Amino acid sequence: MAAERSVALRDKLFRALGRPFPGVIAAVIVGGCVSLAQGIDASWDLRNYHLYNPWAWLNNRLYVDYAPAQIQSYLNPLPDLPFYALIRAGTPAPAIAFLMGIPFGLAAYFFLRLARGVTLDLAVRRQTLVLAAVAVVALTGAAGFPQIGTTSNEWTTAFLVTAALLLLVRGIRRSGAVDHPASFFAGTLSGAAVGLKLNAAVYAVALWLTLAWCLRRRHVLLTLLAITGGMLVGFIATYGFWGLVLWKRFGSPVFPFFNGVLKSEYWDSRTFFDSNFKRTAVQWLTLPFQLAYRGMIASETNQRDARMAVLVVLVFILALSAARQWRSSGLRAQPLGRVAMPQSIVLLIAFTGFSYLVWLIVFRVYRYTIPIELVASLLLVLAMRAALAGSKYQTVIAAVVLGAIVATTAFQDLGRIPLRAERYIEVKVPSIPPDSLVLILSGEPVAYIVPFIESRPRIVRPISNFTGPDHHNRLQREITSVVYSQRGPLYVIRYLDTRDHTEDEALAFYGLKRVDERCQTIESNLEGGRQLGICPVVRDSQFRG
Repeated sequence: MAAERSVALRDKLFRALGRPFPGVIAAVIVGGCVSLAQGIDASWDLRNYHLYNPWAWLNNRLYVDYAPAQIQSYLNPLPDLPFYALIRAGTPAPAIAFLMGIPFGLAAYFFLRLARGVTLDLAVRRQTLVLAAVAVVALTGAAGFPQIGTTSNEWTTAFLVTAALLLLVRGIRRSGAVDHPASFFAGTLSGAAVGLKLNAAVYAVALWLTLAWCLRRRHVLLTLLAITGGMLVGFIATYGFWGLVLWKRFGSPVFPFFNGVLKSEYWDSRTFFDSNFKRTAVQWLTLPFQLAYRGMIASETNQRDARMAVLVVLVFILALSAARQWRSSGLRAQPLGRVAMPQSIVLLIAFTGFSYLVWLIVFRVYRYTIPIELVASLLLVLAMRAALAGSKYQTVIAAVVLGAIVATTAFQDLGRIPLRAERYIEVKVPSIPPDSLVLILSGEPVAYIVPFIESRPRIVRPISNFTGPDHHNRLQREITSVVYSQRGPLYVIRYLDTRDHTEDEALAFYGLKRVDERCQTIESNLEGGRQLGICPVVRDSQFRG
């Protein structure tokens, strides 16, 4: 009787969580609580552009400022608007931290619905235990867990991509094919993710290739047209307005990216790619195993994650086992594979493989891999179950291996500070005249300070990750003209506790000199003890440019 009641309770819970309203509410609450436990986001990206960009767009700064947040100044501000609105409204820090966990909660909800459908296709016994293992492994990965509750927006695009994948898998499970409406809506979700954050194009491409690979039927062309049309609709809905803004200002809808093709005169005629994680061919092939060691192979700070390495090993073991079965049975590999593997699993394997390959070619930054990490973790648990099938100690071995994976995962330090019952961001900037020109002369992430300068001076960053005296384009010429023609007060925002030679060289290049004895401190709760300030600058010699 106790066992029957347990099964009935489990089925009731699954039915409740499977319904949108209670399932989403539960996911949002869990996501908010996990985000609260993480603390306040003080990451490099937040301090660089996640606060500045929406403020700049709403205050028409595109023609006033020049790259305060470096190349990221020209990324779509739409995904950061909710965060900026909460900051602007003076919402208490705990409330903001809770609300920032919603995207994670939604992604977890869609992912667990996806996982449950796949386990049903495989007729998995002890489904509750398997799904619990999937949830623990998938939601504690090195890519996803440290980004819960941050302004990176990776979980926002992840929940859209996961929802799109769920639509496709549901179609495969119901009829063995994906109908055109499901393809269109899946495309719309993935296209919207790309519009919010361009690096999500990895998953839009992977979804398209997955359908092309899995749906070898007469109507596959119409399905691909449907998902392509949906992607265009979703992308235009979330990016169209910003593309028009950039086109009007710089003559390119994605300025300054892909300028080798679009040829905006405002930047160099080349395509900008993040080259921080370039690798050799051997490193490409061994990357999953390199990730299992603590290091910076695909991240800005140290991290470690063995999920991909263990999955590769399990896939190799299962492939050898399948090869032996095919050889002994005398059947062709393809029919036997179709009997042993549901189409939903085939679709997830294809999506993971294509996503990984596209990511590897284009970005190679591990924190962009949340959808890959989620689905790969699901496949990892299922592959381990298959590899240990028939073993007397299946549960114990799986628990030990999966527990070791989770326990040895090392998260990169994205920047967190303890949560206090105060404002999420507290900044006080000394007053300066409204006709001032404020310079930023280093690659430090300080643009978040700009919205707190009450007099709204002009902000210019002559040197950044895409500007500098070595560039010869219209943007750089306009920057030079603004600095040279400034007749009002000049200031520079800088860290007072360090000496930056790049800043010194820039000041000398523009014939300027910093007046250190008149520097004033900028108070900020995001600096972790570093001393940020604003210093007057005067003309010292003739401009060298």
